Amino acid sequence: MAGVSHEINTPVGIAVTAASTLDEFTRKTIGKMEKGELTRSEFSQYGERVTESTHLILSSLQRARTLISSFKQVAVDQSSEQPRRFLMSDFFEEVRHSLHPIYRQQKHKLITECKEQIEIETYPGALFQVLSNLVSNSTVHAFDKPGGKMRVQAELRGDNVVVTYSDNGKGMAPEVLAKAFDPFFTTKRGTGGSGLGLHIVYNFFTQVLHGEIKLTSQAGKGMKAVLVFPRYLNEERRGDSAVG
Repeated sequence: MAGVSHEINTPVGIAVTAASTLDEFTRKTIGKMEKGELTRSEFSQYGERVTESTHLILSSLQRARTLISSFKQVAVDQSSEQPRRFLMSDFFEEVRHSLHPIYRQQKHKLITECKEQIEIETYPGALFQVLSNLVSNSTVHAFDKPGGKMRVQAELRGDNVVVTYSDNGKGMAPEVLAKAFDPFFTTKRGTGGSGLGLHIVYNFFTQVLHGEIKLTSQAGKGMKAVLVFPRYLNEERRGDSAVG
């Protein structure tokens, strides 16, 4: 919680400081105006100060809003969704359709492969959130130019489902890979990265889907995430083959 508090307090503190400074400057400017002592150059300076301060306040509050939204995802109420049965092939089609706006602007491609009819029972919303954050992470961090490729594959391995996600981006250096799942760690600090994307992936996958995730990458050779999770979250239902 200390890290969460620090991350939110930083942009909020900047906004409060900027607002306080602007308030004090406004009072002085109004005082001079009421006395008829406000010069044209001072009024111009006041306008510049207002523009700078409001920009700083807005950008800081937008940063805080982004962080709070991410925290809500991390702290999702598991009781709000029930496990259900579905086919991975159908689910992948929904993923491609839903995430298309994320990667189409840079002309990236998302390829999904599911060669066999795999029926699973789990939380579809949580699984979607995992894949959504992986795709978003690739589009933000992996590609420096249009035309990147991302691939999602699914296969059965005993009583588990193995989903392999990969991209052909620039990959990660060892020191970056070691911290990839850490909250607030980002290589895009100050340019929109919250450092929560892969942390959300890890939390959702291990806590909600009861799975294991392994991330591998090399600089210049892309990234691969292997996700292994139970095919049927409720073991007592394994014998029922109906798709709900």
